[in-house]
Amino acid sequence: MTNGWLHIINTFRIRFETSGGKGGIFIKSSRFNHACHPHATCSYRYDEATEMIVFTACNPIKKDQEITISYTTNPCQLMDNYGFYCDCPKCPPPKLAKKQAKVLRGPR
Repeated sequence: MTNGWLHIINTFRIRFETSGGKGGIFIKSSRFNHACHPHATCSYRYDEATEMIVFTACNPIKKDQEITISYTTNPCQLMDNYGFYCDCPKCPPPKLAKKQAKVLRGPR
C-alpha cells in the first residue's frame, strides 16, 4: 500500500485518502454493486479514528433491497478502473463514455 490510499479489494476497488498508507479488506462492502448518485442507496467514507468504513443511507433501505454505492464521481472512468460502463439514466451511453475516457486518459 502506497501513496496514502486505502483500497477495498475483491471484484473491484474503492479508494480512500488516508494518512500513513493503510489497507483493509471489507468483506461485506466489497460486494456492493455500483450505481451513480442519485441512484446509489448509500454513500461511504473511511473513518480514520475507528479504522472502519462507514456507510450512510441516502434514503431508507427496505428489507432485501440491494445496497449500492457510487464507485467514482466520473462514470467515464468505470471501464478503465472496473471493467464496465454504467447504464443508469445519469451516465452517458457506452460509445460516448468510451470517447470521454479516451480523452481523460490522454495519449499513450
